[in-house]
Amino acid sequence: MNTSFTPGERWLDTDGQPIQAHGGALLRHGDAWYWYGEDKTAHINSKVTTVTGVSCYRSTDLLNWKNCGLCLTASDDPASPIHSSKIVERPKVLFNALTGKFVMWMHLDENGYMFSRAGIAVADRPEGPFNLVRVQRSIAHDYGYPSPDPRNQREHGNAYLDMNLFLDDDGQGYVFHVSENLLTVYVSKLTPDFTDFLRPAQIGITWNRAILNKVREAPTPFKYEGQYYLFSSGCTFWDPNYTLLARAPHPFGPWENLGDPFTGAGAVHSHHTQPTSVFAMPGAPAGSFVFMADRWMPKELRDTRHVWLPFVMRDGTTQLDFRHHWDASIFTPKPAPVAPTIRGSLRYDNSVFNPVGVRLAWDAVPGADGYRVYADGFAVGFSDALTLDLPLPLPGVVQTYTVRAEALAGGSSPDSNAVPLRFGKPRRTHLSDHAPVRAFAGFGEILSDRAWDGEALRLGTTDYAKGLFAHVDSDISYLSGGAYARFTATIGLHAPRPAGHAFFSVEADGKTIFTSPLLRATEAPLKIDLPITGVRHLRLRAWNPDTIGDCHAVWAEVEIAP
Repeated sequence: MNTSFTPGERWLDTDGQPIQAHGGALLRHGDAWYWYGEDKTAHINSKVTTVTGVSCYRSTDLLNWKNCGLCLTASDDPASPIHSSKIVERPKVLFNALTGKFVMWMHLDENGYMFSRAGIAVADRPEGPFNLVRVQRSIAHDYGYPSPDPRNQREHGNAYLDMNLFLDDDGQGYVFHVSENLLTVYVSKLTPDFTDFLRPAQIGITWNRAILNKVREAPTPFKYEGQYYLFSSGCTFWDPNYTLLARAPHPFGPWENLGDPFTGAGAVHSHHTQPTSVFAMPGAPAGSFVFMADRWMPKELRDTRHVWLPFVMRDGTTQLDFRHHWDASIFTPKPAPVAPTIRGSLRYDNSVFNPVGVRLAWDAVPGADGYRVYADGFAVGFSDALTLDLPLPLPGVVQTYTVRAEALAGGSSPDSNAVPLRFGKPRRTHLSDHAPVRAFAGFGEILSDRAWDGEALRLGTTDYAKGLFAHVDSDISYLSGGAYARFTATIGLHAPRPAGHAFFSVEADGKTIFTSPLLRATEAPLKIDLPITGVRHLRLRAWNPDTIGDCHAVWAEVEIAP
């Protein structure tokens, strides 16, 4: 019997079998919870698209789940959109109080993801069976259809891809879904019976383009104190990437980007997770939520793990932290813990002359359920254990580490004692040889000394051996500790991707010291040489004012020198 949540571990049902409810969500009905999701039992690897059906599990405590079987079963008819050879993803269910029916929406597709339609199914009971009643494209809106368009959106309606459902406090249902060939998130009101988009479609009244031209997927909405929030991921297929949180006064927007809620090294891939749903923790104080996510295992999708993480809303935003173990008591209000005592040292592998990182440790603090580590006051990691390994500081930088003990429902302690650590002396160094303390890209990772697929970093007709490569938008931070005097780089957009445009900027201790003109891949790169004497924090940004775009920023030969 499960008594706590262990994110990322195999989660077994009451029959001792791994729970198969991926890309799903919960529905509270009566005295029970129902968990719907994709059954990946037949998936050996990501090339297999066999549809078994949509699974349903039932629980009264959120920890122990009984398998109710398939509530939507694959069809034997090869022409059916839910035939076993097709794709059924991200099923979500709402109960309709007017009709007494349970309504499921899902993303239906075929190999190649060009079918791109919504499937709507209805049942009389939460356990099903659900019967498919409608298959359709999204709202028809001419956003500037590509030519050619393999999805034939002008003829059949816009693409319908990753999706979620949301039921507002007034009983109005909404569907969030990705459209426009992955470019934009749409939000549409549902009809009173929840089985269709509200028609006639009127932009800004019955639907809206909510997140424009940012190539997001896995939209995951929730509401708190009259504001609407949306987690989403970038589009990198099965590979994990950064999570973003957005906020709006209405489901139709306008949506404000609040940034990546994860911190530390795991933020680059959201601790190997992709969001699927959020629910309010029952019995906990207002503002207590659970982030549901999948840790996809593309070589064997049936072994994909469930990652549920607790979070609390404060001041209109939140932080997400990976925890290895937690239970509902984490939401019980408690006093802020006292400050811990931190110890630190350089970490070595095979040679005492070549440190490979930093190891920090502290003693347990009563009432704390996690510890947040800071370098020069900059949050660089979180641990629910009593140690944390971090990359080395830049050469010669005296980096001062502190830690705060945290209680999710009680706030954080004052700073601990400070531990200064340093290795070597300041020297001319390529930033691509060192890990940033924070790095974000619109999707994908920040790469060092290469582009995607092993391509060289190319600006114009010149290849560069050293540099940073990131999709636009991107935001990269280093702690230079006041030990360096010059910053140099050659900047521009990666030549093999000629489309798109972007600005580049450099910030020093929060002040912008350089902003480029609008750059294009077809234009000559710029060389920059900037004074940074006394600067402790360097921030490198590349962004597109209109869209995430089909372009990549290159910071070639980016160096700092004493």
